[in-house]
Amino acid sequence: METPTKPRTSKHISKSTSPDLNALEYEIEQLKAELDALKAEHSSVAEKWGYPVQDAQVVVKNHIEHLHLYNETKDAAQLILGKLAEMQAKSIKQIHAEFNISSLD
Repeated sequence: METPTKPRTSKHISKSTSPDLNALEYEIEQLKAELDALKAEHSSVAEKWGYPVQDAQVVVKNHIEHLHLYNETKDAAQLILGKLAEMQAKSIKQIHAEFNISSLD
């Protein structure tokens, strides 16, 4: 059988152990200054890229869509090169060399 636990009681913080109010106010001011610097950097990056910084999910979604388009285009090109190699009785490697296409295995 479990014994009931005693409820926690808050201890009185003596003046000697309490945080220094001036130190806390100084730390708050430092954090505000850091926040302002980060906001300025954010604005600078947004201006540099010519558009507002987008939500990460939007950026990832766009990147994935571009990767799909790239892969579809690459697959179509490889299909055409394969047919060309077949028509000329050459290997894909020979066709790549003929057209100066690097092999991206």
